[in-house]
Amino acid sequence: MSFELDGQVGVEVDVKDLTRPKAKVDDLEDSHIIPRLIHKCCLAKKNGTPFTVAGTGRPLRQFVHSYDLAKMFIWQLREYNDVEPIIFSVGEDEDVSIRYVAEQIVAAVGFTGEVRFDTSKSDGQFRKPAPNEKLLRLVRETSKDKEEFKFTPFERGLKETVDWFVKNYDNARIGQVKRGQVGTA
Repeated sequence: MSFELDGQVGVEVDVKDLTRPKAKVDDLEDSHIIPRLIHKCCLAKKNGTPFTVAGTGRPLRQFVHSYDLAKMFIWQLREYNDVEPIIFSVGEDEDVSIRYVAEQIVAAVGFTGEVRFDTSKSDGQFRKPAPNEKLLRLVRETSKDKEEFKFTPFERGLKETVDWFVKNYDNARIGQVKRGQVGTA
């Protein structure tokens, strides 16, 4: 993602997957993994159908909460004067499996039905690591109190996102669910 502010400052950002309360959830096949799984799990609960996740659930991903991303954008605009891109991501040691994401969503939604992993679907790339050492070092160096940037814990960010979606389901961008899509990969 790249953009300019008033034609003066060019900002280039590499953003990893986001967890955010108002994520795109209207496409059960092509939306980002977390909003898609939240929506599918809610539909499975509502319709009494199995919650099906595409693939084995083994691939690992790094997720950044949207509020953390907003804080990083503000820091970058105020403090980062380099022309080299910087990666906005949690640490490589904070990646989680898709299976773990699905389990956390099941718990947050309160889904008690069957959870299936459709192994006929591709897992995609096993891991997509993005190092954040440069970001953390620069934030610490420019911080008045030299503190580390603290990312929102994955479980808390995901729970907040699920809670927002459930509370705002009728007004969320959920689009039209096609026949046969409910609870399937």
